[in-house]
Amino acid sequence: MSPEDSSATRRDVLAIVLLPIALLLVNHQWIFSGPWRDPWIYYGHFRGLPEYMRVFTGTYFTSRLSVLLPGWIVYRLLSGLAANVVLHLLLFWLAALSFYGTALRIFGRRAALVSTLALACHPFFLDSVGENYVDGFGLAYVLGAFYFLTRAFGPDGRNRDLVIAGAFAMACISANLFYVVFLPILALHVLFLRSPQGRRAVPEGTLFAAVGAAGAFLFFSLASKFLGGRYLYFLASTSYAVSLRNQTGLTIPPYAEWLPVATWLVLPALAALAAAALLVRLSRRRDADPGGTLSYAQIGFLLFLAMLALWGMNRRHEPLQVACYTSLLLPSLFFALAGQLTPILKDLASERFRLVAWGTAVLLAVSVSLSYPTSPPPRAAWFTMLLALAAGLPAVLVVAMGRRGAAAALLLAFSLATSQALSHRPVGNDWWSNGCRVDRLAMFREVEEIVTAWRRVDASGALHFWFDAREPQGLLYDVVASTSLWGMRLVSTRFPEIAGGRTHMGRPLDPGMKIAILSQRVTALDEARAALAPLGLGARLLSEKRIDGPAGTFTMTFVEVTR
Repeated sequence: MSPEDSSATRRDVLAIVLLPIALLLVNHQWIFSGPWRDPWIYYGHFRGLPEYMRVFTGTYFTSRLSVLLPGWIVYRLLSGLAANVVLHLLLFWLAALSFYGTALRIFGRRAALVSTLALACHPFFLDSVGENYVDGFGLAYVLGAFYFLTRAFGPDGRNRDLVIAGAFAMACISANLFYVVFLPILALHVLFLRSPQGRRAVPEGTLFAAVGAAGAFLFFSLASKFLGGRYLYFLASTSYAVSLRNQTGLTIPPYAEWLPVATWLVLPALAALAAAALLVRLSRRRDADPGGTLSYAQIGFLLFLAMLALWGMNRRHEPLQVACYTSLLLPSLFFALAGQLTPILKDLASERFRLVAWGTAVLLAVSVSLSYPTSPPPRAAWFTMLLALAAGLPAVLVVAMGRRGAAAALLLAFSLATSQALSHRPVGNDWWSNGCRVDRLAMFREVEEIVTAWRRVDASGALHFWFDAREPQGLLYDVVASTSLWGMRLVSTRFPEIAGGRTHMGRPLDPGMKIAILSQRVTALDEARAALAPLGLGARLLSEKRIDGPAGTFTMTFVEVTR
C-alpha cells in the first residue's frame, strides 16, 4: 500500500469512528433499547450478572456469556447512561471497522468505504448494535472473524490472525447457538481466499482457528464458574434448542399473514435482485471479474439468503419472519453491495469519488433521521412495503444496467436511503407500534432509576413484580419486570389478581417473599392486602418510591409477604 493510499485509509477509519457520533446528533433513538422484553432482560444481567448467574442458572440467557460479560464489565466501570452509550459504540466500531477492513482487502478502498457507510447507516444494523440484544453482538463478532480470516490468508497473514478469528467465531456462537449458521459462509470465505498466491493451506488454518475457538470456550467456561454458573455454560442453550425442536404443534404463521408486512426484508429482496442481475452480466463478460471476487460476493449472499429461507420449511421456525434474525444477512448482503459498487466507482476521479462518499454519507444520515418515527404505523402495511420496494428499484437498475460514474453512484445512494427510511416503519404489530411512540432515551433514564430503586431493596434476583398491564404505564411495567427475567419473578400482570394464589411460574406465595407493586393507584397497598388475605397472608410495607417520567407518574410499593 502506497503512502497516499495508507493516508486515505486512515482518513476513512477516522470517518467511520466519528460516524456514530454524528448519527447520535441526527437521531439518538438507535442507541437505546425499545420497550420490548428481551433487550431489557440482558440489561438486567448487565446490572447484576453474578447474582443472576447463581439465581437463574440453567436458563439459556445465562449461557450467552459473550453478550453478558462485555455488558457487565462496562456497567461496572461506568454509570448507566454512559455505560449504555459506550457499550453500543464499541459494538458499532467493532462491526463497522471489521467490515471495512475485510472489504478493503477484497474490493479496494472505494467500494469498502461506500459500502461501510451504507452498512453503518442502515437502520436495521443500527437497531442490532444499538439495542441490548444478541444479534448486535453476533454481527460484531462474525464480522471480526471475517476480518481476521481475510488477514490470515493474505500475503502478510500470521497464525495469530487465525487464532483471533476462531475466538471471534466461538464468541459469535456463544451469543446465540443459532449463529452456527455463520460457519458455512465463513468456510466459503476461506475457500475463496485460498489462492495460488496464498501461503497458507486450509487444514493448517483450520487447526489454528480451532485453537482460538477452544481458547475462547475455555475462557467463557472459567468465567461462568467464577460468576456462579456452570463450567459447561453452553448446555442451557443446547437444551433450550432441543426443547424447541421437540415441541409439538409449534408452527409459524402462514406466509400470507406476515410476509406482506415484513419491511425488514425490503433491502434483502432488492439486494438479491441486484446480485442476480450482476451475475448475469458477469457471465456474459468474464473479463470483467478476473479474480471472481464480484461473483463470489453475490453468490455468497444468495446462498446464505436461501439457507435462511429454507430453514423455515420445517414449519417450526422461520428466521426471516423476525427482524433480529434477518439481521444475520447483513454481513453477506453488504459484501454483495461492495461487489456491486466496485465497477461503478472504479474509474472515478479522486474529486468525484470524494463527492460520492460525502453525498452518500449525507443521504444515508438523513434517512436515519427519518427512520425512527414517533407516529402510529400506517393502516395499509402492504402499501408501505410497495413504496419501499419501488424506492429501491432505481438502485437495482443501476447495477443491472451496468451504469458507472458519480451520477450512478449517487442515484444508488439516494434510492437506498429513501427505501430504508420507508422500510423502517412499524407495521402490523400493536406492541411494536406502541413502542415507536416512546422516546427511548427518556425511557432508558426512567428504567435506570426504577431498577436502581428496586436493587436497593433486593439485588439478589429474588424480588418479584406485581402490576396491571392494562394501566397506561403497562408497557413500562413490563419492561421493568423484564430486567429480572420477567416470568421468573412475576406475580401477575392483572394486579390485584393472583391466579390460583401462585406466581406466573406456579410458585406459591410464601412468607418472606419480597414484591414490588407497580401501580398508579393510591389504594395499591390496600388492594394487595385484600388479595393476599384469602390466602392467609399479609403484606408488610418495606418502602415506597414515587416515579415521575415520560410514561407518567406511578408508585413502586415494596412489600414483604407475611403470615
